Amino acid sequence: PRIHRRFKFEQYMTADEPNGRPDTDSPVDNRAAFEMMVRTDLKDRGETIRLCCGSEVAALRGESNFEPIEIKTAWEKKGNGFCSLSVNVMYVMQSELVGVKSIVTGIKDKVINENGGAIAVVHQVVEEKVSDMKSDEHVSESLGKGYSFLFDVLTKLKKFIVGHEACVMSYDHKRREIGFKIITRQEAEKMGNGVTDEFISRFNIRQRKVAVADENKQPNESEDTVDKMKFCEQDYERRSGKVTNPRVISEYSVTLIGEAKNDRSNARYLDEENSRGGANFDLDKGQ
Repeated sequence: PRIHRRFKFEQYMTADEPNGRPDTDSPVDNRAAFEMMVRTDLKDRGETIRLCCGSEVAALRGESNFEPIEIKTAWEKKGNGFCSLSVNVMYVMQSELVGVKSIVTGIKDKVINENGGAIAVVHQVVEEKVSDMKSDEHVSESLGKGYSFLFDVLTKLKKFIVGHEACVMSYDHKRREIGFKIITRQEAEKMGNGVTDEFISRFNIRQRKVAVADENKQPNESEDTVDKMKFCEQDYERRSGKVTNPRVISEYSVTLIGEAKNDRSNARYLDEENSRGGANFDLDKGQ
């Protein structure tokens, strides 16, 4: 199969109904998301942090069982495999945290068109089990270190945010450093990152009581409101964190105005024929 990347790859891999076929003649599908809320346990050195996180669901397999499928694209690379180690680790970690067991990947390369321009084109579709990807020793080792680092970051965050309403984290790639800064709830909401009362009620989130902050008063940048954490790879050589027991506690469709509905009206379903590489899309027409 050969697919222009400008035609959304997911639209070629999914259908509106179970056992349906993709509608590639319609405009690119930009409907609001179908999502799930998942609880999972992050473990490291005998300790556990319980996580509650949301995830957009790219596609479902079938209708009777809730089996979420991740859909990705990746550049073709020379040598063994089609993804770099870092990409594989990222894909596995994202999927494993929310209990996704299969990833459908469109392998893309650059094709020169008649005008001399380069076009990203998907030429192969591969489905892999997350468990098979983890069987690679390098992926498994990097994944364990990544989970251990995540465990340390969340442990620090839990201690840092005590007595405050909200915190923003930033990552400096060059310094390999994570920054923590206390902000007010009003600031978080202005950035679109506030936790709504509906969310708290829907997912039964327990809140710690904190002093109500003055909306016009900014926290002073002191040791109590600003901190940093540096990643040193040698600190994680003998550590191997993991996630266990992911379970879906809710599935819902998000409306265009941001409301959540407990149904699958926005869900997409995996087209089994295309996911097995049986598609045949024309390069020029995108059909």
